Amino acid sequence: MKDSTRKALKRAAAAAGMSALLVTASACGGRKTQETTAPESTAAVEETTAAETSAAGTEASSAAEASAAAGTTDSAAPAAVSGKLAEFLTQIDENFTDGGSAGISLRAASCAADLMTWYMEEKPQAAAVTGESKKFIAGVSDAAAFRDGLKMVRGAAEQTAGSDGGSLLSDAGWKGTVTWTAKDVAALFDAIEAGTAE
Repeated sequence: MKDSTRKALKRAAAAAGMSALLVTASACGGRKTQETTAPESTAAVEETTAAETSAAGTEASSAAEASAAAGTTDSAAPAAVSGKLAEFLTQIDENFTDGGSAGISLRAASCAADLMTWYMEEKPQAAAVTGESKKFIAGVSDAAAFRDGLKMVRGAAEQTAGSDGGSLLSDAGWKGTVTWTAKDVAALFDAIEAGTAE
């Protein structure tokens, strides 16, 4: 083999090793890695990758064991359910538990429309919604008031699914299209109420 061919092969192997190292580093959540000026051999890259994979497996295993020891699991709901649903439930808890303040029915209609729009886009499973609702209600200071607020928003959601839903939402200043039915409202709110029931 010619020296130029040998050098080209060494450069290609070094470039492949650096590429693998960069991919590994970016897949590890942006952890900082030491910069190297000399190219690493493919064997060194493979050792590093194996060690990082083993460490990540150990971290995941430790997290799962800690979660099991605490009596919780992370498999109950995808992030879209836990994050967004918690936002809506928090909004209900903060804004609809005091009863008859001025404009509350229009605000409830707007909140219901946003919640139903999310539901129609994500189509979360009932078990995931119930599980997240159960977690949420555990941290609420006045669960009875929250349930009253939830009933108010459910009633508004039922109204928005009816024939006058568009005019109610227009009065509320909500811009969007009603894509849900009374059946969709029942499916979502039944799942939430299953998790927040006494």
